[in-house]
Amino acid sequence: MKYIKKIYNRFKSDGIKGSFVHYSKLLRNYLLSFILNLNKKVPIFKILPLRKIIVFECESDMDDNPRAIYEYMLNNKDYSKWKFVWIVKNLSYCKTHYKANRTVFVSRFTYTFKEQIRLNYYLAVGKYFLFSHPYWFQKLNKKQIVIHTEHGNPIKNNNSRAKQISECFDFLRISSKFFTPWVLKFWECPIDKTFICPHPKNDFLFIGDKKEIFSKLFNYQQDEKVIMCMPTFKQSKNMMNAPRICDQYSLSVINNKSEYEQLNRFLADNKMHLIIKLHPLQITESLYLADASNIHYIQNSELLNKKIILYSLVGCCDSLLTDFSSIFYDYILLDRPLAFFINNFDKYDRGFIIDNPMDFMCGELINTFDDLILFLEHIRDGVDIKKDDRHRINNLVNEYSGNACKQFVDIMLTLNQNLQNGAHQ
Repeated sequence: MKYIKKIYNRFKSDGIKGSFVHYSKLLRNYLLSFILNLNKKVPIFKILPLRKIIVFECESDMDDNPRAIYEYMLNNKDYSKWKFVWIVKNLSYCKTHYKANRTVFVSRFTYTFKEQIRLNYYLAVGKYFLFSHPYWFQKLNKKQIVIHTEHGNPIKNNNSRAKQISECFDFLRISSKFFTPWVLKFWECPIDKTFICPHPKNDFLFIGDKKEIFSKLFNYQQDEKVIMCMPTFKQSKNMMNAPRICDQYSLSVINNKSEYEQLNRFLADNKMHLIIKLHPLQITESLYLADASNIHYIQNSELLNKKIILYSLVGCCDSLLTDFSSIFYDYILLDRPLAFFINNFDKYDRGFIIDNPMDFMCGELINTFDDLILFLEHIRDGVDIKKDDRHRINNLVNEYSGNACKQFVDIMLTLNQNLQNGAHQ
């Protein structure tokens, strides 16, 4: 009755003005509000039976481990009866440009009647919910399976939301036995909520077409070398991991525009390109992000628009530059040179969860601008001075032998059976 009163009072306050469509929308929105509020008290969606539906979500639209699992299942006839639902931010773009069979796109940030009902319906009937970053979901049916596919291997320290997040998932994927103690510590979860499986997204490292991908980003010539720079975020909207301006060019050791231009000239003279992939959480207000002829800044939105899968791009690059990003654990599978910016090591306030992080940095260490140029000269000349260190760390931390997506899906279906049989409480 109170909802009818609300509608009546709204009409009265409006002076009974407006079109039929206007009032129809009001009524529809009040009806939605009624249904969603009722669902919180008496979960009407809970009575719906589970269907062969998998819901995916990640920090960036259609990315990371969920994207790899989705692509594998979408293109495998063994899973032709499954339906896939992506929760995305850029709803209209994904619906238009990523339309595929048995795939639906919904958004948590669209408040229309239709989209809210669709979102709640799929969240209620999906057998699986897979995510790669901290999230908000609470399952409506005890038979649903929520899996944290993880984003990267541990190196950076714990965050304040870890315990809260660990209560949201049924299972956590860990990429190798070596990382188990640190992952359990990071997420504060028991070992019986975990399983071992390599990153599904690592499959993408080996399938990219170099010419096709690079040509979407810059004027690429076949004999040019490409270096990927992927720093972790220092400042986000919610976290401050280092002083606000400690990396104005996202190149750590570049201190002014003169050095930036000098670097670009070196790259151009030696037929090299540098791609700087900004972390999706990094705020960019204080950064200098002007492309040069051989230096190219990209963000996740550009990769989405150009239909480039990040790890396929990474797999095409001749070497990697990073700082404290865990991507280096994955990149060493390619057995190519890499280097670490360490000049801001002591300014990284978040700290590290693994013991002796420097022992894992199996690449050249870059403290100054001259160190950066020396590393690039090594790439140009085919000099690989850290190969043995790279092999040692790779043998220690990685268990990847190909087909990680298949391994994940096989395990996922087993987890479902175990949970329904009461093996996991």
